[in-house]
Amino acid sequence: MAGWRASTPLPDDVAVQLDLYLPYCLSHPRGLAVAHIGQSLDGRIATENGDSRWIIGEADLLHCHRMRALADAVLVGARTVRADDPQLTVRRCAGDNPYRVVIDPELSLTGRHGIFRDRAAPTLVVATREEHGDRQGETHGCEILGVPRVGSTLDVRRSRTALGDRGLSVVFVEGGGITISHFLEAGCLNRLQITVAPIIIGSGRPVSHFPATVRSTADCGRGSAVSTLAVTRCSIVISMSEALSFGSPRRAGAESELNRYDPWLLTAKVRFLPCPI
Repeated sequence: MAGWRASTPLPDDVAVQLDLYLPYCLSHPRGLAVAHIGQSLDGRIATENGDSRWIIGEADLLHCHRMRALADAVLVGARTVRADDPQLTVRRCAGDNPYRVVIDPELSLTGRHGIFRDRAAPTLVVATREEHGDRQGETHGCEILGVPRVGSTLDVRRSRTALGDRGLSVVFVEGGGITISHFLEAGCLNRLQITVAPIIIGSGRPVSHFPATVRSTADCGRGSAVSTLAVTRCSIVISMSEALSFGSPRRAGAESELNRYDPWLLTAKVRFLPCPI
């Protein structure tokens, strides 16, 4: 993949954020799945009773909205919808709302949730064919996409293929931990973004739910590249399962100064206008 070049020198924080966002502005004929998760220092994504709001900071919320704007679809599991009632729309930056995709194998969600009522963006519900069959249908006014079951879960690969067939090639998997774990276990993630918040929760819910099959650290999943973007008091660590090196060298100690610049405007220009910056 070719790198990017700017006609004039850019501040370090702008270059770092362009490194982060520009890969998602390109065409991805084979699809691209990116997951994001926020955790505490001790690896928890929620308290024992499921409270997960505001673990991450304002800067990371902005980052998530930027990722939504760059994605064709934002995907979450039924538990996330049930616990957080998320809108999954773009509100903190410029950009169009992506498709909203909910993994609900048993069609267990009720129509009280906002994503089924606000009509802010097209919404798909992915369910098992055993539950829904091959027929076309709707639930709460949203189209149902039936995919096969593999064991106790949906076939993640078939889900990604079905979304790609609809032109939804860039998928942002926003939660929760179980859904992200299923994508990782199936080898269907290209990038995993982890925000580590400077808090300790204690006996809360862990980040992932993998089967205990790893016997040695040599067998652990590893990203091929890791970069850190300092955003105010949070750190966003991007661990990539496939290297998408993007040309610009990393600047040592580069920090984001979001009050001085808005690199999102540069990214939006590259995405929506066919011209260099």
